[in-house]
Amino acid sequence: MVESYSGFGGDGEDTGLTAILKEKGVTKVYSCGLAYDYCVGSTAESAANAGFESFVIMDATKSVAPETAAKMKDRLDRVNVRELQSDQFENLDFWLRNVNFVVLFLLNKLKINL
Repeated sequence: MVESYSGFGGDGEDTGLTAILKEKGVTKVYSCGLAYDYCVGSTAESAANAGFESFVIMDATKSVAPETAAKMKDRLDRVNVRELQSDQFENLDFWLRNVNFVVLFLLNKLKINL
């Protein structure tokens, strides 16, 4: 097994997450946790590259350092990952319209099977 920052894998590793999510009809991926400039950002970037609409919940993540956060922001901007705040999730109508979501960071790191 290869260690990677992304919940989707990397460096030749495929966690199978893309296939699982697509099989379940997931179209949107919301990522949060530690750290924005490594695992969270890499997972959000991989989700976008795999064809999912990808979001990072910015007030539910933290960076290791400002320099690496700026580099990750550039990477995410290039693949159209969008930033949200958690207060956007308080509205039930929002959740009902956006039920296809998963916090990928936890799925991979905690080895949760869908």
